[in-house]
Amino acid sequence: MYVQALKIENFRGFTTMNSPLLFSKNINVIVGPNNSGKSTILRSIHYLQESNDSFYPNDISKSKDEGHIRVVVNDAEHLKIPKNIDTNSFTMYFGMKKDGNITLNMLTDGEDTNYIKFSNNEPDNLIYPYTAKRKVTSFNPSISEQVTNSVTGNLSTLPAKTDRSINPGSETHKEYIQVCEDIFGKDFFFTTMSSGEGKNVGIKVNNYESITIDRMGEGVASILGLINILCGAKNKVFLIEEIENDIHPLALKSILKLIESKSSTNQFFISTHSNIVTKYLGAVVNAKVFKTSLRLENKIPITEIEEVPNDITSRLKVLEDLGYEPVDYGFWKGYLFLEESSAESIIREFLIPTFAPKLSNVVKTFSTKGKDNVLGKFDDFNRLFVFLHLEPTYKNKVWVIIDGGKEEKEIIDKLKNMYVKEDGWNEKHFDQFPQHTFEKYYPQRFQEEVEGIFSSIKDTYEKKIELLKKVIDWSTKNPQDAKIEWGKSAMEVIEKLKEIEKHLSKA
Repeated sequence: MYVQALKIENFRGFTTMNSPLLFSKNINVIVGPNNSGKSTILRSIHYLQESNDSFYPNDISKSKDEGHIRVVVNDAEHLKIPKNIDTNSFTMYFGMKKDGNITLNMLTDGEDTNYIKFSNNEPDNLIYPYTAKRKVTSFNPSISEQVTNSVTGNLSTLPAKTDRSINPGSETHKEYIQVCEDIFGKDFFFTTMSSGEGKNVGIKVNNYESITIDRMGEGVASILGLINILCGAKNKVFLIEEIENDIHPLALKSILKLIESKSSTNQFFISTHSNIVTKYLGAVVNAKVFKTSLRLENKIPITEIEEVPNDITSRLKVLEDLGYEPVDYGFWKGYLFLEESSAESIIREFLIPTFAPKLSNVVKTFSTKGKDNVLGKFDDFNRLFVFLHLEPTYKNKVWVIIDGGKEEKEIIDKLKNMYVKEDGWNEKHFDQFPQHTFEKYYPQRFQEEVEGIFSSIKDTYEKKIELLKKVIDWSTKNPQDAKIEWGKSAMEVIEKLKEIEKHLSKA
């Protein structure tokens, strides 16, 4: 089941829509300035379900007598449609006049039937709202069936939802445990514990002591609340406002990954001010991005909304509006990710110009600044280009080469599993240098200093930077000697650069 289309007329800032908005079955991202109509889109869809978030006569646009909303729902044969009407598709029509008179109909196959909203209780709900006002001053300690199954749009029922998720007999128990471990880590297991007339959520220290969630950052409750409704969800519609609020970027990316996995069986409408959310979810296959804007007409704010066109300029403009600082990627024919800044500097400053000159001003080099950042940096890069180009444009024009070593091999194997097996990349684009530290490739004249650095237990990083500057300075001032000595000491690195040069010359 999914919301196929929406048309709003004369509600709030929406005065006219020349044609309905057509949505993705999976993910719909809505971006735009504050007060530009993003929440109105979500509220209009929410009206399919019982809600206190109702429209009122003063929601009708200024100088208009009545407003209308039409929501088209498709692939609904598996749902218990209100009034037990057996249909695959229906349109909910909602109209209101200034005098408060409301018309609420369901249109199916040309028939006009009184519409009864979907339940605001699980499992008969259609929609999970997650509003910008989801924070609460206190959590409801009750874990009664009524509280557990209620759909509130805020975090008030977090203890009851969590208590259900951690129950080994729950259908979502295993998924909940795994998702929490992936996002929070193995050492942070969120459970429930007795509190007053019911339960609270937190982490148990021992049988008698706990750290409750109200003593943690607000982002923790926000993440946990979303996990509880995402786990096990199927054939539901999620209306999520500003998912990025109070959440650290790394945790946010984990939540977005969960949403991506759930989008195959659920539909998402997500309003955001975040370029991270936009480029991450906008890169998902079949996702759509919509942009709202405001203009003044006779001093009255008018909302306009459009689907962001599938071209680089339009999509890059969206990211710029959200604060993303773009680099002109268009000038680069290929990209090379390296583990350490020392490797990136030497390769960029000397080895490419000297031994693979056709890569100069053609290949952009990046340092991930440590092996632990390789996976995240490369994934961010890939998603940005998929978002801008709607396909992996730079597939097989990007190389990741990191140092040798067991842990590094595990990282390369993960990249191969993600991009070679799943997306068909050439496995030669994910590789390692034989040496565990790039400094081992420095010319022989510097190896005594290299050994001294790595045998030391103090100020290793500062000494590496100092030596790097010394090596680059010598290589620049003595190009002929440097070419001979680098040609011997860094032959394994040079061979890989020449392979990249050969590959790109054919592209």
